[in-house]
Amino acid sequence: MKIKFYFIALFFLFLNCIATIKQFYPGFYFSEDRIYQNKALGFSLKFIGNWEIVTDPNKMKQHKSYAKLLHDSGAELLFVGFTVEKTHGTRAIAANLNETNMEYAKLIQRINKSSEIKDNGIYEDTINNIPFVVWEYEKDEFKFIEFFFNVATYNIRMAFWSKPSFFEKFLPVYKEIMGSLSYYEKE
Repeated sequence: MKIKFYFIALFFLFLNCIATIKQFYPGFYFSEDRIYQNKALGFSLKFIGNWEIVTDPNKMKQHKSYAKLLHDSGAELLFVGFTVEKTHGTRAIAANLNETNMEYAKLIQRINKSSEIKDNGIYEDTINNIPFVVWEYEKDEFKFIEFFFNVATYNIRMAFWSKPSFFEKFLPVYKEIMGSLSYYEKE
């Protein structure tokens, strides 16, 4: 009985020793309004449909190691999420690089050149008078679209993905979400 108690005590001690990831730019997702808001960076987005969005890197389950990797490099995984049916995914990353949208997109494209992706190109787009640089590619049986935009000196990279059979039908939805981007004074 004492041995079992010691193992339980050691287990809880181990859990308390695991370092948490401290956020640089904490944001929040208000599921009842479907709004992601990041007061630290000064922007918000309104999602369409039912998304499960996680903003705490310590609760990102299978994405926690990716969040830590980004954090250690000076970037931050702002959120990760999926539709409730798990047919679409999303994530946003912030880095204080003060690059243009195109420079940042090309940097990310070069970094991912070694990955096995089918690159469909980078282009500029404007949605609701908001300029974006957009990168489309395919990887691991999924089709991705990434939107690059700036908030002051911060480069933001927001991705959506789905199986190719869903992608074209939902591309207008992804663009509508990005078109809801609002900027405001940082707190």
